[in-house]
Amino acid sequence: MIDTDQPSVLAHRCDIDGAVIALHNLTDTGLTVEFVLKDMDDSHYLTDLLVDGRTNVSEKGEVSVALGRYGCRWFRVRSTPNK
Repeated sequence: MIDTDQPSVLAHRCDIDGAVIALHNLTDTGLTVEFVLKDMDDSHYLTDLLVDGRTNVSEKGEVSVALGRYGCRWFRVRSTPNK
């Protein structure tokens, strides 16, 4: 489980052949969720598995993601080459 700043968001991580992050908004209101990936920094980024897109990770492991009402986002964690 991943702690977030939004109690209505279920966030979890699975580590098998790399890491996958899944976020689920359980409310009827769109929101932005923020969380920290403690073992990552800005040499990592998240690739969206459901739509085209990329989300950056800060040097402190912080991530911010918009979720629609009852929305979900699934990400594969990637490393930036030569970082």
